[in-house]
Amino acid sequence: MPPETKLVGQRFVEYDVKNPYQPSPVDSQLELDQQIAAGPFEVELVDGSIVTYSWYRFIDQPALKHLNWDQKERNRLQSVVEKIHSEWKVRREFMSAIKEGKLVELDPALVLTPPVGLEIGFVPVANQQSNR
Repeated sequence: MPPETKLVGQRFVEYDVKNPYQPSPVDSQLELDQQIAAGPFEVELVDGSIVTYSWYRFIDQPALKHLNWDQKERNRLQSVVEKIHSEWKVRREFMSAIKEGKLVELDPALVLTPPVGLEIGFVPVANQQSNR
């Protein structure tokens, strides 16, 4: 591990099935539910846990609620995201391939396909992880 990453000796909190992840809502649950474009959906990860997620218009996702932007600012950011989704190709190389080491592997269940009609300008947002 390259020393500049400062990851050698770093400790990461393990997933605790007794205290499943659930983000604290910025707004009431009803307000968040009204912003959902599709979902909720569930996927099972390789560790056996279940992630529940919904699709939101990018600017309506709960993590951006605290910004309190006016409609002009919201529209500008949404437009940028839609342009990225429209013009960036999935197979495009965005950075040079690594020359040493090994890349992290993603759980295949985390690679999602948007519902029809939500391919541009929408993102999946996980709202819970737990065991059945």
